[in-house]
Amino acid sequence: MSTAKTALAKAADGLLFPSETDAPFEFFTWQDEPNSAETVRANSSGAELTCQEMSLSEFLGDLVEEEPFRHLMTVIEKNLNGVKVYKCGNIHVAYFIVGRDSDGRLSGLKTIGVET
Repeated sequence: MSTAKTALAKAADGLLFPSETDAPFEFFTWQDEPNSAETVRANSSGAELTCQEMSLSEFLGDLVEEEPFRHLMTVIEKNLNGVKVYKCGNIHVAYFIVGRDSDGRLSGLKTIGVET
């Protein structure tokens, strides 16, 4: 298990992303591909989805006022380079926190939310 996977999985364990449906964070690793919306769509079976890019701080927003989310942000920034967050979809939204791990692969966390 990679260092990034161990650290991110531990930091996200038991943490739920709040929305109309609270959802856990799941770790993923992809191959050495560009960190882009096209890559996210290709790896998530969401070729038809519209994906918007945002920063990690925009994604977490006020959640970082809570210690578990502040810790998660720190762990992400320590273990992944060039982090971008992609919001894919409209009402049923998939969020991908994507960065490059120490092995050069794209890795990160995925969660879902419902926005009405």
